[in-house]
Amino acid sequence: MHQSLVSVLLLVAAIAPGCSRPVPSAGAGACPDPVRGCLLDLDGATVAVRFSETPRAMRPFLLEVDAPDAASVKADFSMVGMDMVRNRYDLLRTPEGRWRAQVVLPVCVSGRQDWILTLAVNDRSASAPFSATR
Repeated sequence: MHQSLVSVLLLVAAIAPGCSRPVPSAGAGACPDPVRGCLLDLDGATVAVRFSETPRAMRPFLLEVDAPDAASVKADFSMVGMDMVRNRYDLLRTPEGRWRAQVVLPVCVSGRQDWILTLAVNDRSASAPFSATR
């Protein structure tokens, strides 16, 4: 078990070399409490975004987007200055007309928790910084 954990941590360190870089301050459009939800403006179209629980690395949570007229919804999670594998999700439409995906954030070995959600609805997109917890 210990050897497996060490191997995973080494792999994360190898694919996430930028996670120790300085973090710029969050700008407009931040999502300070993604569990309570926030609104994103996608070039004039407003969509509601909500997480099922406080996001934590390596712990699954549900991302839900209220965009009833959308044909497709995609979410991408990244960190400023961090080179990592793509962390993109195609959300699925629920019977209620919302869009949902189960998300797992990767670990940053430096302990950074500052994330950016980029949401693409049809041909429009918007980004919102948020924080995860340990």
